[in-house]
Amino acid sequence: MSTQLGQLRSELTRLRNTRQMIRGISGLSLLLQAALLISGGGFLADWALDMSTAQRCILLTLMIAVLVWLVRKFVKPWFGKADDLIELALNVEHQHGLDNDLVSALQFEQPEASRWGSAQLESAVITKTARLTPQLQVFEGLSIHDFKRRMIILAVVVALPTLASGLFPGYFHAYLNRILMGSSQYPTATQIADVLINGQSVVYEHKQAT
Repeated sequence: MSTQLGQLRSELTRLRNTRQMIRGISGLSLLLQAALLISGGGFLADWALDMSTAQRCILLTLMIAVLVWLVRKFVKPWFGKADDLIELALNVEHQHGLDNDLVSALQFEQPEASRWGSAQLESAVITKTARLTPQLQVFEGLSIHDFKRRMIILAVVVALPTLASGLFPGYFHAYLNRILMGSSQYPTATQIADVLINGQSVVYEHKQAT
C-alpha cells in the first residue's frame, strides 16, 4: 500500500524543491541588490565629501550595519524551512478543485493510520489517489511572474554599476581602495592654466609622453 503513492510523493517533492530553489535565488538576488545599492551610496558619500580615513571607517561600519539589518529583515525570510508535503497537497487540491483525497491518502499512508478506522476505506482512498496522480499537474498555480520581475530588477541593478565601472575605471578602483582604508584619490579634471615662478608667468607646455 505504501508504494502506491510513490509518484504523488515524487511530484510533490519536485514541487517543493522547485519552490525552495526559487525562494533561495530570490533571497540571494535581494542580498546582491542590497549590497550593490549600499556600495553605491557609500561611493556617492565618499566622493562628495572627500572623506578622511576615520570618516571612511565610520562609513564602512554603517554600510555593514545597514546590510546586516536588511538581510535580517528582507533576505532571511526567504530561507525558511522547506514546505510540508501535506501543505503542498492542499495547494494542489485547491488548484484542481479536488476534495481532501490527496491529503487523506497521504495521511492514511502513515503507519499509525491503522488505528484510525476502516482499513478498507483507507485502501480505497489511497488507490483512488494513486490512479488520479498521473492526471495531476502539481506545478499548476506555481506563479513565476514575481520571480521574473525580481530577476529583471537584479539584472538592471547589476548592469548599472558594471557599466559605470567600465566607463570610469579610475573611480571604481579609487573607491575600492579608499573603502578598504587606502590612500587613493579620485581622478580629477584639473588643468594647469598658468605657471608662476617668483611671481612671473612662464610658458607651460604640456608634452605628451611617447
